[in-house]
Amino acid sequence: MKIMDKLLIKLYVPSMEERYNVKIPLNKKVSEIIILLTKAIDEFCGGNYKPEQIPHLYNLLTEEMIDTNLRVRDAKIKNGMQLILI
Repeated sequence: MKIMDKLLIKLYVPSMEERYNVKIPLNKKVSEIIILLTKAIDEFCGGNYKPEQIPHLYNLLTEEMIDTNLRVRDAKIKNGMQLILI
């Protein structure tokens, strides 16, 4: 995968009160990215991040939910965008 095939996002996880800079691939579905992010955050937090349901991604500024059925490249996610995982 080329470097240009990824975006750098700023991810806020309010339940953990943490912020992360994360590179995500453009060609994956948002639903797949959410699962990968959930697993990664759980590892970063020593196994303390176990949401009861699969969380959703939102644009932090507009509070608009990101459609999980779209690929990242089609979901209007831009490089440097601030997202929130709830």
